[in-house]
Amino acid sequence: MPRITDDNNRRLRAGRLATERLRELNIPYSDVVKNSLVCCGQVRVAVKYSRLKWEKKYPLYEFYTTPAERQRGSLDAHLVLLIADRGSAVDFYILDASDPVFYKEDGKLKTIINYVVDAKPYDGTNSLNRWKMAEAKDQWGKIGEILSQLLMEHLRSA
Repeated sequence: MPRITDDNNRRLRAGRLATERLRELNIPYSDVVKNSLVCCGQVRVAVKYSRLKWEKKYPLYEFYTTPAERQRGSLDAHLVLLIADRGSAVDFYILDASDPVFYKEDGKLKTIINYVVDAKPYDGTNSLNRWKMAEAKDQWGKIGEILSQLLMEHLRSA
């Protein structure tokens, strides 16, 4: 029997929350495999989960990239679904996988993507802040946008 670890629990919870929400929204998806899923048969979505914790006096979420993603140097996805679990509620944020928040200034993929909820604004484009998160909250339409782009690319190449 496989050993249950915090990482396994986080992955299982992320998968369950993502698929429940997609089902509620009637968005077709494949099962979650290794922290990712496919929506509408074409759109690859990396799923990242974090439970709220407190660092000193600040509420903080930590979203981890996988060792395979870091070795590859990128997220093998079109979109990233960040699931922020506050305990009493769960929020969903959808960003493009190429967004600078996932990469260091030298272009390498980050190990941890931090979101300090009450942090003061930071000028850099490669950090999560409340404005970026407000923009990304419940942006499920991005799945349709990516699907449209993929279909247009396919038609152009045919």
